[in-house]
Amino acid sequence: MKRVVAMGGGQRALPTLKAVLADNAVKVVAVIAMPGYPEEEIYCSKLKELSKKADINFYAAQTITDPISEKVTSLGADAIIGIGVWRSILPSSFLGATRLGFLAVHGTGLPKYRGWAGINWQIINGEKCIDMHAYRLADGVDDGHLVLDKLTNLPFKAKISLNNDNHLSEIFAQYEIQHIKLVKSILNALKNETIAFQEQENESATYGCHRGPEDAEINWSDDSLKVFNFIRAQSYPYQGAFTYFGNKRVAIHRTRILREFKNYSGRIYGKVVRRDKETGSVVVLTGDSALEILEVKVLYQGVWVQQTPCDVFNTVRSKCKPRIEAYLDSIDF
Repeated sequence: MKRVVAMGGGQRALPTLKAVLADNAVKVVAVIAMPGYPEEEIYCSKLKELSKKADINFYAAQTITDPISEKVTSLGADAIIGIGVWRSILPSSFLGATRLGFLAVHGTGLPKYRGWAGINWQIINGEKCIDMHAYRLADGVDDGHLVLDKLTNLPFKAKISLNNDNHLSEIFAQYEIQHIKLVKSILNALKNETIAFQEQENESATYGCHRGPEDAEINWSDDSLKVFNFIRAQSYPYQGAFTYFGNKRVAIHRTRILREFKNYSGRIYGKVVRRDKETGSVVVLTGDSALEILEVKVLYQGVWVQQTPCDVFNTVRSKCKPRIEAYLDSIDF
């Protein structure tokens, strides 16, 4: 029986751990969970409950300390299996604490999109699909060897189509399904001793930088597809791509492209040109056509409040404004 340490946090860690525990040929000897952001801590608690029920050693940590590395080394495990998100740097002593190292799934087609926000950057950049690769973590930024199956000499990978109107919540749901499938494939190769490793093509590597809330301002002069991808890449469960209307900061969480608005020869980017009181939606012009805005939240005294787009964008005489213009208006410049 193969011995593994399950490690990670966030929403998908819970169903992934359940899938690992369901494999009777694998013994989970420890679970290490990252509490993560405040909204993610509930999943850490659930991982702890599941581990306790299965009589498994459980550790919650934002970073890996020497005592945790020493404990994992003492367990004599075959591998650490990534079951969810881990955001902090891992020491070399920990990466070498098991026979095969830390095997995980990365949400990009490595060596492309190493680093931060790989899923989001793939959507923003208009990729046709999200690529996923299994790899072994190393000391560098996502530069570890790809995980292969000896029998086929092919890497463990999956794709999620972006040729649709899916926003981030639907994309994450599909990602969870593919993530669990890839983890199961890694476990099967581990059990059959058919795991192999292949160095990435480092000369082809690309990187994504960190994205924060202030990087999410919408540029309405871009074409509709670009604006649509920008919005859906940062939609719920994230804070959302934002714009300003009147004196309000508005986060847009769901939208769709309307090509029939390409015939505006008198075009003002960000202009509201239709309000539908029956559906609650509004239409805003982009660089080449328009987007129908379906779901929004408005920032009130530091709190995001969901509202009907038609109530927020309450006139066709105004337009969505960039941050600097909204600020100058606020001080009556």
